[in-house]
Amino acid sequence: MATPILEVPEAESRALSTDIHAQLSQLPAVIDSPDTYRKAKESLPILKRAEDRVTGFFSGIKDAAFKAHRAITAKEADQLKPIRDARTKLSNLIYRYEQEQDRIRREAERKAQDEEKRRREEEALRAAEAIAPSSPEVAEQILQQEIAAPAPIVVLPSTAVEVSGVTTRENWSFVYVGGSPGQTWKDLDDTTRKRVLSMIPREFLIPDESAIRRVVKAMKSGTKIPGVQPYDAGTIAVRG
Repeated sequence: MATPILEVPEAESRALSTDIHAQLSQLPAVIDSPDTYRKAKESLPILKRAEDRVTGFFSGIKDAAFKAHRAITAKEADQLKPIRDARTKLSNLIYRYEQEQDRIRREAERKAQDEEKRRREEEALRAAEAIAPSSPEVAEQILQQEIAAPAPIVVLPSTAVEVSGVTTRENWSFVYVGGSPGQTWKDLDDTTRKRVLSMIPREFLIPDESAIRRVVKAMKSGTKIPGVQPYDAGTIAVRG
């Protein structure tokens, strides 16, 4: 079934916009006298009523659009969830398998390098022993060269399967000490938070602006928070 398209009535919207702009054009640009001051203040209720007209005009359209969007989003989420869950699970299994195979390969390379090093050392020792009776200096040189030689490099082929469109890459994250993977700051209990706060350097901390704002609204000019200076931004309330 096709999804209905929600449209804004163009003629009504244009008429409303024209009326609003006409009202806006009558507003004083500056307040430099008692008359302009009075006109400016008397204009605020007019603007509030204009604001209410626009809000009321779009309210029903927005409500219908919101309900439609919510219903569509819910259906989309229902169908996406099993797919994304399966992809996440499969990706984790693949990544762990590849990491283990990579560890096994690196261990095999290390053992192969050790074996190659021993083979070269034994070969050099045999060569030195063979030539030592006639040329002890050359024998010593052979041994010294083998000692100074860089470690042999052994690279074994990767067992990773190449699939078009699929790549494996690192994806580092972090977990708070005492917490579990996937836990955010708000998920931690108070004891764990206090312990973590005592450990994390200051440059990784941010102010709790919600807590600061609550104190400022309560204490006003009497706010005493180091690093914070309260001020009155002012608010003029307008009733329609």
